[in-house]
Amino acid sequence: MAFIWILIYVFAAITLAVHFSYRNAVWGSSTLGAIVGLLLAIFMQGFDWSLIFKSIAIAAITGTFIEWIPTLLMKMNKSYSKNAQDDASEEVDLIVNELNEEFRRKEEQIQKLREQIAHEEIFGDDGS
Repeated sequence: MAFIWILIYVFAAITLAVHFSYRNAVWGSSTLGAIVGLLLAIFMQGFDWSLIFKSIAIAAITGTFIEWIPTLLMKMNKSYSKNAQDDASEEVDLIVNELNEEFRRKEEQIQKLREQIAHEEIFGDDGS
């Protein structure tokens, strides 16, 4: 049981160190955890420092999740939006290419009709 708490303390210390440079949910929740742990330690039978450390650690880990979840969701959303834009762009490119090909075929047909009309006007026949 103590080994698990050591791992939790280490993880909490790492998250506190990583988020040290600015105000954020990790430090805010750790402060709240320290206050709650201190109040519990004072009002429970016998003062227990480990209760304060446990509440700080649990609050730090909770704050880490609160801090990271919006960031991860935004990154996922950007990734999804970029993929959706890429898919839409590819679809538009395919449609434009199809329209260009159809336009080229129509121009060839128009050119053939012009040549046929010019031949009929010059020779007065149907071209055969």
